[in-house]
Amino acid sequence: MDRVNRKNCEVVIENGQAKRVAFGPTGLVNETEANMGWIRYAKVYGEMKPEKGACRSLLVEDAKDAVLYYGAAADALDQCEKVDVHDHYLIGPEDWFKFAFDADDGFVDVLYFTNDGDNKMEIG
Repeated sequence: MDRVNRKNCEVVIENGQAKRVAFGPTGLVNETEANMGWIRYAKVYGEMKPEKGACRSLLVEDAKDAVLYYGAAADALDQCEKVDVHDHYLIGPEDWFKFAFDADDGFVDVLYFTNDGDNKMEIG
């Protein structure tokens, strides 16, 4: 059995997010079948470009002034929803999405899981 605490995970900042990988090829625990960790999406990390990739489950732990845009293509994010605490999103491998914020201090904190150990994302 393995145990990981969020504070011990390296923070990697890219594409408008700060990611901490607990389990996965780049995580504290090397896992090739799945990927799990925490992500803070926030304006302070830059504007997020749309992304898609492995089937991803996002459980919102905390959020402020955030919206989720999603759609069938990076340049066609035609759906939009306000993000609330305890929302749970299942994002399919062909779904493009991005978070945006109505205030400079807006953010979304999620616990994420993927069914792909590599967790490779395509950025649009």
